[in-house]
Amino acid sequence: MNGADNNRIPPHSREAEEAVLGAMMMSKDIVPNTIARIADPTLFYFDIHRDIFSAMKKLFDDSLPIDQITVSDKLKRLGQLKKVGGSYYVTGLLESTPSTSNVNFHINIVIEKALHRQLISLGVTMTADGYNDSTASMELIESYREKINLLSRGNTINDYNYSEELSRVVDGIQREESKGLLTGFESIDRMTGGFQPGNLIVLGGRTSQGKTSLAVNFAYNLAVSGKKVLFVSLEMTKSELFKKIISLGTGIPYEKLRSGWLTTEEREIINDKGREFYNLDNFTLLDDLYTLNSIHKSVITHKPDVLIVDFIQHMRFSKGENRAYQIEEIMKGLKHIAKIEKCVVIILSQINRGSEPGDKLPRAENLKGSGSLEESGDVVLLIHWLHKYDQREPEGKVCIFIAKNRHGRTGNIILEFEPKSGKYTCDNKSEMKSALKGNS
Repeated sequence: MNGADNNRIPPHSREAEEAVLGAMMMSKDIVPNTIARIADPTLFYFDIHRDIFSAMKKLFDDSLPIDQITVSDKLKRLGQLKKVGGSYYVTGLLESTPSTSNVNFHINIVIEKALHRQLISLGVTMTADGYNDSTASMELIESYREKINLLSRGNTINDYNYSEELSRVVDGIQREESKGLLTGFESIDRMTGGFQPGNLIVLGGRTSQGKTSLAVNFAYNLAVSGKKVLFVSLEMTKSELFKKIISLGTGIPYEKLRSGWLTTEEREIINDKGREFYNLDNFTLLDDLYTLNSIHKSVITHKPDVLIVDFIQHMRFSKGENRAYQIEEIMKGLKHIAKIEKCVVIILSQINRGSEPGDKLPRAENLKGSGSLEESGDVVLLIHWLHKYDQREPEGKVCIFIAKNRHGRTGNIILEFEPKSGKYTCDNKSEMKSALKGNS
């Protein structure tokens, strides 16, 4: 059981916790719903209830029945039966639960009390940090704003119904809603099945290898297809990004747009294409968001189908932690945004210099700063310019190595790159250059 502070007992409800555990042993039908809503055993106040719930979850994960006998046996195997009060206490939970009809209300109470305890703990930490003036006040505010935001969105007391959720998924499959968002590159879309809402996509490459250009191609193609895109640039200004989009859409070299030295014909082309660009009001470009919290707030505001962040090494980190840990926390935060806001998140990343000889394909473990970039990504795409490392290869040939694909195949894809406009196109003759591998 959690300790009290200044003799004040933290909020909890023994009765609600006992009723939830008893209901899980009484009816197998409410188990999936309960485990989905109480994903973390620490939402229970009493340690013995945490242990019992964890044992039940292990049984559920192993597709085993949950009743007083199997739960007691599991606790015994885990060496925890005596700690929780023996089989007598487990059976007592079942006997003290009259029915399962109110289980969702009891779950709500358990979650609500847990939220209050988490707020108390956060308040204590905030008070201590407030007295420590070695950290800038705005940095503290930003840090705790994100923690409160994650707390409020990570623990919900909304009812969850397993059967209804399953029905929605099946209906979506029947309506072909399970298809992911298409990037406009047939070979990439075929191998990945499209980018799925809730997924985190990592796009990596060495310096000046066209990462931003490929991300802009993704964004432009998705926006033209009607998807809402939020592009957060931590390296280029909005003006520079708009010029990249105009270059991509018109074929006018990006350098000419930057310099302003345009011919009359080129200006007419921009005017003719202007209506198309202005109609892309579902494409939002921002260049002033450097923290995870500010990005999350913008996602909540704009509600995009796709969030693109260019790139992670330029994000602002909290002080006092090593870079690997900071990137790991940001990746967890971006994954949380993808899942909670039901959008695709594409994060760009550099590859460590000197990690691999330049003529070799980069690997996912070469991503700069942390192994969490590879671990957290559902799909990892790595860019490799063939001509730069092998003069026998035609200029403009770019290998997109799908180094990780959690739900599909991996392998190499060849794209054509036009450096003046930044436009990528599929190379139909050799787009599947290397043999495909199985699921990673």
